[in-house]
Amino acid sequence: MLPSEKNVEILTDFGLTGNQAKVYLATARLRLASVGQISKASKVRREDVYRILPKLEKLGLVERLLGTPTKIRATPVEEALSILIKHEEDTARERVSALKTKTKTFLKHFAHAPRLELEEKAHFALLSKRESIMSKMLTMVKNAEREFDIACSGRKIMPFIHNFAEQLKRIIKKGVNVRIISDLAGYEDTLPRVIKEQISPGNSIDLRYADLPSSHYMIVDFKEALISTATEGNMGENPCLWTNSDSLTGVFQGDFENLWHNSVSWKKGNKRRIEAHARRSKRS
Repeated sequence: MLPSEKNVEILTDFGLTGNQAKVYLATARLRLASVGQISKASKVRREDVYRILPKLEKLGLVERLLGTPTKIRATPVEEALSILIKHEEDTARERVSALKTKTKTFLKHFAHAPRLELEEKAHFALLSKRESIMSKMLTMVKNAEREFDIACSGRKIMPFIHNFAEQLKRIIKKGVNVRIISDLAGYEDTLPRVIKEQISPGNSIDLRYADLPSSHYMIVDFKEALISTATEGNMGENPCLWTNSDSLTGVFQGDFENLWHNSVSWKKGNKRRIEAHARRSKRS
């Protein structure tokens, strides 16, 4: 691809059409030129150049100098690119503002629309993409009203806390009981410190340790669960099964309660790790 063609392609990314880019570039190279000269240099028909120039003027990329014949002068390239970037930013802001207004209107109309009464059934969804898994986790945390339970390894719970610290703070503030079961970490256990620093300085989160669960999962309000299909890897790396089935959610809730009953508080877990570390150090 010739350099001039490449420049035309780049300028189209800034919001210009192909012919607008050609006319501007020809004018910028000529510095000061008539319409005929610009048409010849850009290989754009004269009548099209006449149609394009007012649009480039409006954008601030060229200006007309009075005289006979009329001469066209281009705004310097660096300044022109800044103008185009600002134009794209303004356009994006206007579009976002318009969408926000339409969102309010849509939700208002949708709320008053008649709803079909359908028989409630259990649903299942297999989520394989990280984005969809993270989105489902976010929705579940935000929707929690009474209880939020999660059982998974320290390797997975740490990024979970990092990603959803703000949402966890909010549900704790509104009175949701948050319980976490994780596996016994090594001698240096940073999980309690991370919870304290990122979520709460108090005891608003119940953290306990148990043998690594046979599967990793989270349960919200005893009515929906998200289950990872594999225990290895980080959060979102493995497909997850989401369900609001009472029977399946009940199975995992029962598993969680059993783990919770046989788990130890993080303070006792820390004490056990320290004692084990001391015995190993003494033997060595």
